[in-house]
Amino acid sequence: MPRTPIALTADMAVTVRLYSAAPKILLIRRGIEPFKGKLALPGGHVEAGVPDYGVSGGRQITIFSNGDSSVAYAANRELCEETGLSLYTHDHWKKVQLLKLLDGTGRDPRGDARRISAVFHVDLEQEAVVKAADDAAEASFILLNSLLEHEMAFDHWLVIHALQQRWLKMKEIWNAKATGGIPAHECREYINREGQDRTYLVRVVWEDNHAVLWIDNGPGIGHIKTTHCPMCGADLRVAPF
Repeated sequence: MPRTPIALTADMAVTVRLYSAAPKILLIRRGIEPFKGKLALPGGHVEAGVPDYGVSGGRQITIFSNGDSSVAYAANRELCEETGLSLYTHDHWKKVQLLKLLDGTGRDPRGDARRISAVFHVDLEQEAVVKAADDAAEASFILLNSLLEHEMAFDHWLVIHALQQRWLKMKEIWNAKATGGIPAHECREYINREGQDRTYLVRVVWEDNHAVLWIDNGPGIGHIKTTHCPMCGADLRVAPF
């Protein structure tokens, strides 16, 4: 029985303030078939490169050159080619994480290969300037929670739905901690002061859409405006739900 070729692809899900009241995601509108006119994550094929042969430890090895150095690199390359956004130049590369593997047997109508996609994710603090190119007819940041399954190409809805579920879960957590409708960030860390270990409770309230930090059990400490928790480093720049 002849084997069907397997093609590896890489997609990048770029969100903006995923855990805020109105998160957005960067999508392209495909300019070519399949799924011409549908929304999709920026992405494409991983370039294998050209095989070079060498010897290591007394045995022959094969090294591929002039291709993508990693699957994540391929996702960023495709992102840059289709939207003009490169995560390398925006110092967000260290935040990129593998989000999902799309490997359904019927996910791509082209019958030349079975395509398996590795989807990566990064969350930005603000929108970046993007411009459609290559396979993309359009590129823009769209409200995550406005998207519906029938609008998406391939099986990219699975990624959108997974991110929507993450948002809903975080909303539940924040609302569970809310007092009078105000989300709270609670952080208990042991801090050494004057030779004694003390536990401080950090509370966050909102004044004019700015996080204001209150520290309980901290003698002589008032409230300060901040963007990150000084104890655990959590980003507090999240608008109330």
